[in-house]
Amino acid sequence: MELSQAEIECDVAIGLETLEHYIFYWLTRTEPIPEGERDAAHALGQRRFDYFIEQVLRKISPG
Repeated sequence: MELSQAEIECDVAIGLETLEHYIFYWLTRTEPIPEGERDAAHALGQRRFDYFIEQVLRKISPG
């Protein structure tokens, strides 16, 4: 199956729009973290982000 440039651009635009809405919703619905818990939450968030990036790289890496 061969996709045209326009179809690819449309698919990418839909994916980005979906991601944008998800992030916006998450940011508007998530309660702020109490001051005393921010360092631990930041460390956990960094570990989760690193894991996420590892998974993305694994999926897009050739072979």
